[in-house]
Amino acid sequence: MLTKTWPLPAFLILVPDRVHSMAIATIINQLCRGQSIFARLGELENRLIWLTISDTNTYLRFKIKHGQFKYHPSATKPDVHIKASHHNFIKLLKQQEDPDTLFFSREICIEGNTEDCLQLKNLIDAYEFSVENHLNSVFGKSVTSRLMDAVNTLH
Repeated sequence: MLTKTWPLPAFLILVPDRVHSMAIATIINQLCRGQSIFARLGELENRLIWLTISDTNTYLRFKIKHGQFKYHPSATKPDVHIKASHHNFIKLLKQQEDPDTLFFSREICIEGNTEDCLQLKNLIDAYEFSVENHLNSVFGKSVTSRLMDAVNTLH
């Protein structure tokens, strides 16, 4: 039986991990623009972060440089290593499940430097996307004001 996410595992298996890591880093960096979390990424400067998607054997490797996620091919032991199935990563991203619940039910595994792990976990927990802040950082306040007015008019 196919699930709603069936193309994702196939994509993760067929496309090289390096490509995934570079694409995810670009997406994360874009979504962090204008967000309060962006300023706090500097707290993890030079830290290696690995995400392992266990059901597809996908390894995403990043290093925090200048407050941004960058692909990093290093095989050196990471400062933070998070392992979960693609379903559980999706739950985490969609905030459908509390990270602590996933951790204590052993559906997500976090290993590495305790301080760095807690710092990353707290950043993930505190992340609340602000469309207006993001648009301000991309287009400026003048354009954003008009866009927000248009959106509010449509509602």
